[in-house]
Amino acid sequence: MKAILSTRLLRWKYQKISLLFWLLFPLLCTLLLMPLINKVTDDTKVPIGLVVEEESILVSELVDEIEENDWLAVQQLNEREALNLLEKHELDSVFVIRKGYEENIYKSRRNRLIKGYTSDLSFAYTPVSELVISHVQRHAGRVKAVLEIQKLYQAHDTVMPKSLDELVAESKEIEAEQQLLETSIVYYGQDDHERDHISIIQPWLIWAYLSLLATFLLFDWIIKERTAEARSRFSFMAISFKRYLVQNLLVYTVLLFIFDLMAWMIFGGNQRSGLFLLSLLTFRAMLNLSIFLLALKVRKPYHFYIVGFTVTIISALVTVIGFMQTAGKAYEWLHPLQAFLNGSYVNIWTIMSMILFIMWTIRKEDAYVKS
Repeated sequence: MKAILSTRLLRWKYQKISLLFWLLFPLLCTLLLMPLINKVTDDTKVPIGLVVEEESILVSELVDEIEENDWLAVQQLNEREALNLLEKHELDSVFVIRKGYEENIYKSRRNRLIKGYTSDLSFAYTPVSELVISHVQRHAGRVKAVLEIQKLYQAHDTVMPKSLDELVAESKEIEAEQQLLETSIVYYGQDDHERDHISIIQPWLIWAYLSLLATFLLFDWIIKERTAEARSRFSFMAISFKRYLVQNLLVYTVLLFIFDLMAWMIFGGNQRSGLFLLSLLTFRAMLNLSIFLLALKVRKPYHFYIVGFTVTIISALVTVIGFMQTAGKAYEWLHPLQAFLNGSYVNIWTIMSMILFIMWTIRKEDAYVKS
């Protein structure tokens, strides 16, 4: 193995620029693309105006809940500015939180708490208004429950141990700690399943496809070193050509995984766990083994590059279609990259690549002459 490593380092000495470029290509391109994608995402948000006529705790909570929505771009304005922008069609709709909102909520008055404005070009007014109404209804329901508790204490001439504000705060804590309602969409003909939604603009998605392409472009060494001139020398060497390829594959795998760990440290976030690291390792093994076996069947580097770009583009298109179609477990099992994107560590391609690689290694090869 020491001789293999020395030989590979000698080759890399004359390819260090291209080698370093393709090793860093997935990481650097992801870092460059993410700000652009985030900007495009921000531009596709629905712009709405929010007019606040009252400063209170419930109003502040309502504003925060509306602003937390990922597909809304909320601007807090006064009513005149908001309506002016709405007339210019710079806002899709405007919502006015009227004065006395908190008082009316505590008095169980739910009529005309919010006033909405729309224009003839508003396309998202209905879903946005339903979103705002849902938050108001939740506030009203929470306060209504607290008031009913207060009535029970009064009916039994008992002093409440907690104030209204304390009961409201406690109900919020319960909502935060417990998943009171979980919904999932099930389409006709699909099995009921729990699907982890992977955003189509997550860094790992971009990194995975760039890694697929970069691995293809790095593994052209297999084709170049399978030429008749280079391979004939192994008949007079103490190591077989197959063993030479396997040991070099191991060297490339270790090297690539080091750069994968760099991406893991940068993009990891909440995914810096042992299971995700295992998923990253199996993803790297699946990529390298699959591309290694494919390279053994291709004779010209040019054709190999075409195959690499084709596989990358087709896989990306299938991912977009699968994302739009809300694909299930079968999609995760069959797509070469989806298992990794969902935090899993095995799919059909992982198993197939390992089985085929083992079959290739144990297959009888041509005899060679030891020096």
